[in-house]
Amino acid sequence: MVSHTFRFTNSSTVTSQISIGDLIGICGVQGTVVNTTVASIASTFRVRKVCVWPGLPFTAGSETNAEIIWAGLSGTVKDESIDRSIPGGVTVDRPFESVPPKNSLASFWQDGSSASTVLFSLTAFQGSVVDVHMSYTLRNNQGGQTFTVATAALGSLYFLYLDGSTSHKWTPVGIPATF
Repeated sequence: MVSHTFRFTNSSTVTSQISIGDLIGICGVQGTVVNTTVASIASTFRVRKVCVWPGLPFTAGSETNAEIIWAGLSGTVKDESIDRSIPGGVTVDRPFESVPPKNSLASFWQDGSSASTVLFSLTAFQGSVVDVHMSYTLRNNQGGQTFTVATAALGSLYFLYLDGSTSHKWTPVGIPATF
């Protein structure tokens, strides 16, 4: 088992639905077919927390915010969003942190069998920095996920964007990525 914090930044103000497949992809993938396919190195994971350093709004003096909405099975999670709004002109001195609530989908171990299932929704202004702290297992008994990409070298290790291999709104920071 590995515990790691992955860092991302966004190129535009965005709301993204982060799925199980997206989170398996950020743990690392390896090129399996040149310029078309990569396979995950992780098979299961659990989200520990998400931290957001909000970017600045385009209008001087207006407020900035970050919001996370955790997904749950029907009837298992309280209907709430976790938001941190910061008045314009205020210097941010700490990130907005959110831990998956009890019984939310992200609070449990997940595997790739339901890759399209959304675990949380993330909204943030352009230039925000997001840290996703996870525990995950390297592939062992369970198979990993495969992803379609535009560029990949056979056998090379990459890390996918937080919002998947097609949207490219949340760019990995400090690690090799692929489209």
